[in-house]
Amino acid sequence: MAEEKKTGEKKHITGARIAKEIRQYKKDALLSPMYTTLCVVLEILIPYLTASIIDKGIAVGDMEHVAKIGSLMAVMAILAMVFGIRAGVHSARASTGLAANLRESMFGRIQDYSFSNIDRFSTAGLVTRLTTDVTNIQNAFQMILQICTRAPVTLIVALFMAFSVSAKLSTVFLVAIAFLGVMIVILIPKAMRYFRQMFRKYDAVNGVVKENVGAIRVVKAFVREEYEDEKFSGAADDLFKNSISAERIISFSMPIMQLTVYACILVISWFGAKMIVSQTGLTTGELTSLLSYVMNILMSLMMLSMVFVMVTQSAAAAQLVHRLAQPRDVADDGRGELFFGDEPVEREDRGVIAPTAALSSIVYTPEESMDVMRYLYGPLHEKVWGPYGFYDAFSQTDDWYPQKYLAIDQGPIAVMIENHRSELLWRLFMSHPDVQNGLRKLDFESPVLQ
Repeated sequence: MAEEKKTGEKKHITGARIAKEIRQYKKDALLSPMYTTLCVVLEILIPYLTASIIDKGIAVGDMEHVAKIGSLMAVMAILAMVFGIRAGVHSARASTGLAANLRESMFGRIQDYSFSNIDRFSTAGLVTRLTTDVTNIQNAFQMILQICTRAPVTLIVALFMAFSVSAKLSTVFLVAIAFLGVMIVILIPKAMRYFRQMFRKYDAVNGVVKENVGAIRVVKAFVREEYEDEKFSGAADDLFKNSISAERIISFSMPIMQLTVYACILVISWFGAKMIVSQTGLTTGELTSLLSYVMNILMSLMMLSMVFVMVTQSAAAAQLVHRLAQPRDVADDGRGELFFGDEPVEREDRGVIAPTAALSSIVYTPEESMDVMRYLYGPLHEKVWGPYGFYDAFSQTDDWYPQKYLAIDQGPIAVMIENHRSELLWRLFMSHPDVQNGLRKLDFESPVLQ
């Protein structure tokens, strides 16, 4: 995995940084590749023993040799099965543990978000990061522990065994590997672009669902069901089209892989048969083992192509998690990572100003509130003033001007300004019979008491 890098004062979440969230599951993460390696070595040795049975047992009629090697193969197959089961158990435990720790750390860090971060990320986006994206990272990690261990070990050991049988015929594998490598390098960048877009489409779908479910009574009250259906259909259709574009590119990997496998089988069968007939250093058992190694080698490449699909998706998800974990106001000032790490996010004054607080206090701080109002309406007019008055909040410190409204915050500004100007609300409140009776019972004295 990549190491954590620094660019200026910024800290970047990389694969190594996410891997630190494995924590108590490190043992499982180490045992899974070990068991997988043992399983692969045993599986690769079986075709070699098969060649021995054919050439030294069946061909010469030595049934004792057949029984001896066959028993050994049975033991090796049982051990391979046991090692494979243990590898699966440990990889499942490590990957689900990573996902659990990742979600726990991310959720804990979200609680320390500044107001600017809360406004910068949508609720739907946060939900997607904590669910779909973490699940993709979990699946990719499980495939890395198993398939990314199995495939390279199978490739290396099978190539070694194939070259030990016939170096001349085994050169076919090198050509096939080079061809498949070039094809994967061509497909990866194209697919990554669509997968990045696809996760943003997930955010849009989740956002529509959240809005509809959260305000379902309002939707029904204003008979907006048809509009909501159209909005959801549009978001879902965008996701569908983007997914089709991504999967169309990925789908090329399977036919390319199959073409390569069958081409290798044909070439080795053709030239291997000629070598057997001409008795130029290849036996029937060795050809059989070579054909088994063809499947082992090229199936390992096929598994890598499957990993390529999953890792491509999870890489796009990890980039979005990285963006979420490194919001601008935290990353730019070197205060540390938001989601991960033991050090807490510093709670500092971000310089966020809410005009409603400053202006609604005019009855208590008339001079200061008027100074704020003149400054907001003057030098900052273009940034903080909109069609419905002052925007809800801003920060000059972070150059943050979201230009959003909260209706509940707009009301107190007009009400308190009028109260300061004419004492209208104060007089109406104090003239109410219940207020008058309450003040008298509490022995209050005031000129407004009738």
